[in-house]
Amino acid sequence: MTEEESEITPAIPAGRGTGRDAWAAAAALLVVLVASTVMERSAATLGTRLSVPPVITGAIVLAAVTSLPNAVAAVYLARRGQAAATLSEALNSNTLNVLAGLLIPSVIVPPAGFAGTLATAIWYAAMTLGAMAIALAGRGISRRSGLVIIYAYAVFAVTLIVTALQATG
Repeated sequence: MTEEESEITPAIPAGRGTGRDAWAAAAALLVVLVASTVMERSAATLGTRLSVPPVITGAIVLAAVTSLPNAVAAVYLARRGQAAATLSEALNSNTLNVLAGLLIPSVIVPPAGFAGTLATAIWYAAMTLGAMAIALAGRGISRRSGLVIIYAYAVFAVTLIVTALQATG
């Protein structure tokens, strides 16, 4: 956090927000909510038309699309040697996808394939904890450990796709 604050402080002068700032934030939030809803419904409709199982649409396609801004920010930070900020950016994205996009909605309205949703959440949690353990043990993430993380995600994606396709017949 200290590293991130030291970079942001000169760029953003401290000042008290105004009513205009509150309206701008509310409008931005509304745009994000509407765009997210349209994106989710479009992906779900397209997935249904193409006979793609919902778990693939949600856990792979939508998760990847919603993580793109975080991935761009993480690459930007990594290229500037901001390791702590890079890890923070990556973990924030994954945590939001798993909690806000997967687990909380599933608890409120359990989907028909809740076991698949739970298994997906467990995979995500295990990969996140594994990445954190690698980063802590190696005092950072090297190219080799980065490849291990990418390989783990590939195994997850293939396993999810094969399992979902077998379940649909």
